Amino acid sequence: MEPFVGRAALVDRLRIHAVDAAAGRGGLVLVSGEPGIGKTHLAEELAYLAEREGLRVLWCNCCRDDGAPQLWPWLQVLRAHDSTLDPAGDTAADGPPPFQVVDAITTLLCRSADTAPVLVIVEDLHRADDGSLLLLRHLAPMLHRVPLLVLGTYRAAEIDCRGRSLLAGMTCAREHIALPGLTPNELTELLLALGVARERDLAVSLHRRTGGNPLFVRELAGSSGGLLPERVAQIVQDRLSRLTEPCRALLETAAVVGDPFRLDVLRTVSADDAGSIGSLIDEALAAGLVEALVESAGHFRFTPAVVAEVLSLGLGTSRREALQWQKTTAGEGLHDSDRPKLSAREQEVASLVADGLTNGRIAERLFISKRTVEAHVDHIRRKLDVESRAGIVSVVLRLRMHVA
Repeated sequence: MEPFVGRAALVDRLRIHAVDAAAGRGGLVLVSGEPGIGKTHLAEELAYLAEREGLRVLWCNCCRDDGAPQLWPWLQVLRAHDSTLDPAGDTAADGPPPFQVVDAITTLLCRSADTAPVLVIVEDLHRADDGSLLLLRHLAPMLHRVPLLVLGTYRAAEIDCRGRSLLAGMTCAREHIALPGLTPNELTELLLALGVARERDLAVSLHRRTGGNPLFVRELAGSSGGLLPERVAQIVQDRLSRLTEPCRALLETAAVVGDPFRLDVLRTVSADDAGSIGSLIDEALAAGLVEALVESAGHFRFTPAVVAEVLSLGLGTSRREALQWQKTTAGEGLHDSDRPKLSAREQEVASLVADGLTNGRIAERLFISKRTVEAHVDHIRRKLDVESRAGIVSVVLRLRMHVA
């Protein structure tokens, strides 16, 4: 198993929970965090500590696949404790389980710790059925009287409103940990464990790019030329997929505006009105994909920075060029006379002219007629106040240099 690095204070607190459970005082610990942040690795560290304190460790996971019965994680625990137990026949496929079933399984779980203290690790509570969460809520207040410690992990961004409400209502939990990323110093330890040169600058750079997500760091440390690994991109894409389409589109615009980005520039570049932009930024903040810079009012940055990379890579060339044009002409240091007002299509045509494409090639690229391209080029020349095609190229290249 990969060496466990960092989070020393957190591990010390978990060790105390294991010691208390061994002495007959159990409890519930909940750990939330994004994919790759280290929830399972932390659970493995607790399992190691618990076994040293004499606890038996039982693992289970939640599942919402078709055919999975109600209370699936708890059925796994009971069967691991005693293979002759088969309470599945008392659970219905649909609807919440009867209270007497929940109470009977809770009693069995508590009795399972009579002979020796037990640590139960329940992974992926965001995938749990309502019955399993109801059972956990029923069990939690009893744990302080029995040598049974329960650790539950989940992805906060993927749990539904019902599950979030049930977990928030478990006020008797001994601890609820929102697992943060590793610090730059801890990343230095991780890089050393991975056999990467122990350089402070590299750790700081990776921390900004990954937010201290250990999985992201491992993937990026092993990639060639700093290229974005597919696994990292897919995790970020999964998080982005839970946004509304307008919010994702706004973040795409923000990724081109820059990281960090200014709200006033975003309002100028975006087609959304100011009120809508405020609501969409709130959605992105709630999803943990951006954060406000306390030291600079109206400034935001992506968390982690790799989110902006994924958004930018997902843009087509034409849309990226159009957004860059809009950003540049929004007032990023240019005089009024330098701000050409071109339509989105004209921006695409002007960009392709600067790339050296003929009118015929532009027509093929944009699926329009050559005559339409010629009309666009004529309009662009007049709007930019230039005499020739070379003048268009000159203006576009100047704008590109400003963006860069």
